[in-house]
Amino acid sequence: MTPAEEKYVHHVSCIDDLNRAWSILQELRRASERTAVHAAAFAFALIEYAKPYTRSDGVYKQGRHGYALPPPDLEPEELALHHQILNLRRQAWPIQTSLLRRLQCIATLVEAFPAPA
Repeated sequence: MTPAEEKYVHHVSCIDDLNRAWSILQELRRASERTAVHAAAFAFALIEYAKPYTRSDGVYKQGRHGYALPPPDLEPEELALHHQILNLRRQAWPIQTSLLRRLQCIATLVEAFPAPA
């Protein structure tokens, strides 16, 4: 993969992450009952929101300025909330994010190579 292709993949991934966060939050808004599953989905939506704004080195950016979206153009109060979400993700969810990535890889492998019947 070239540096330009890696940058493109990063931007596509950012779009996917933000769309996934939006979709989850819209589903949660429609939910009539708040449960532990609802809380977990909300936390996952915040993780997905934060990922594009969190440094990602890729292959070509290792040890240098990593890929990350710049902060959104928001009013000061909303920008403060944005930074609170990013700080919360860094403090509370780094292990969950790593575990989630591994589980996503396992799920992809299970789909690609189903057990023989």
